[in-house]
Amino acid sequence: MKKALFLILLASCSFRYAPMTVSDYQSIEIGSKISEVQRKYGDPVSIQNRGNDHVYEYIMRNYLGDQLVSTVRYLFYVDGRGVIVNKITTTTDAPAFDLLVDPSPP
Repeated sequence: MKKALFLILLASCSFRYAPMTVSDYQSIEIGSKISEVQRKYGDPVSIQNRGNDHVYEYIMRNYLGDQLVSTVRYLFYVDGRGVIVNKITTTTDAPAFDLLVDPSPP
């Protein structure tokens, strides 16, 4: 019983932040504080400094089985006050041959 409780507690700790989805991204409005986004989705994958502004990048990877099929990048442009002034999303599809060819040698 104690072991099961420990495993449940451990699993709940590893899922502290919700992954950002397309609908989550769309619900974040220009003018929101980036601290609110970080509170809900955790730290970004990267923060690029551009003078007084910053670009916060979050990533969602889509898999089919164990194969990566696409990567969605959510970019938030943030001014010096920590306010989102613009946002962009890009999607990159995995090359089709990656899904057909096993990269490991026989």
